Amino acid sequence: MRDNKASATAYTVVAGIQLACLDQRLASLVGAEALADQKRLLAASEEGRRRLADLGRAGKRGLARALEWLLMPGITHHYVLRKQYVRKTTEAALADGVTQVVVLGGGFDVMALGMHRAFPDVHFFEIDHPATSVVKQAALSEQVGETLVLISADLAKHSLSTVLGADPRFDRSRPTLFLCEGVFMYLDASTVEKTLNDIVDVAPVSARLVFSAVPPMGSPDINTGFLLKAYLRFLGEPLAWALRQRDVAPFLALNNWRVLDQADTSEMQRRYLPLMPEAGRHKGEYMVLAAADRDHGG
Repeated sequence: MRDNKASATAYTVVAGIQLACLDQRLASLVGAEALADQKRLLAASEEGRRRLADLGRAGKRGLARALEWLLMPGITHHYVLRKQYVRKTTEAALADGVTQVVVLGGGFDVMALGMHRAFPDVHFFEIDHPATSVVKQAALSEQVGETLVLISADLAKHSLSTVLGADPRFDRSRPTLFLCEGVFMYLDASTVEKTLNDIVDVAPVSARLVFSAVPPMGSPDINTGFLLKAYLRFLGEPLAWALRQRDVAPFLALNNWRVLDQADTSEMQRRYLPLMPEAGRHKGEYMVLAAADRDHGG
């Protein structure tokens, strides 16, 4: 992403969720509070206000849906399912004893904002690039309580251990869940591996991780192609890392992690919206829940 401008992808995802949630079946998954928080966040910047205005125009909505069909068929529907996976997985982790959640590259996601209200004994941290984080902090300054910490930091320049180690509110002794949704595909392979190792180093007692990944362009596991690749390069946010879903477990094992769960769009649809038609479904990005091997005696 560009150093002086909030992530275009962050705007696209939250606006895409708002578009998808014109369908009440999808809106019911996101929830009225989260949709309102998203709108508040968008309204805080010029680009966000433009996106909100476009959502109110039938012609702009039609254009957005046409571009979706051309670039990433079914992606807005997938965004909603992806958010539901992260939310459900986080809730399960909290029920299982996790008391600290760290969001890496949160963009304009508002899940931690909502959850810190519902779980006052859990500490939430969001780390994002300063150009994106500053917009979010300005928009949500009156909504953020003491247990939600928004941190501006470029993890391409500063290690995770340095960033979290500098904040006395982060407790290395707490069982911690890390969320890395829609991030790894923009990092090169060595940075992904370094991040996996950094997470274990910074949370030595217990670490779990939820992340999303995409298969390589041109593989049978994906329904996007060269147009998307060219579009992301134009935005300055090109894809850099890809991995087929069947290769996730061995890749993680090499980096001292173990897969607990995987779900592509079809599986998330089965779990969360089994009665909704399958037409136009996204094929590509999938979700992974993993645990550091040391959690299991490794």
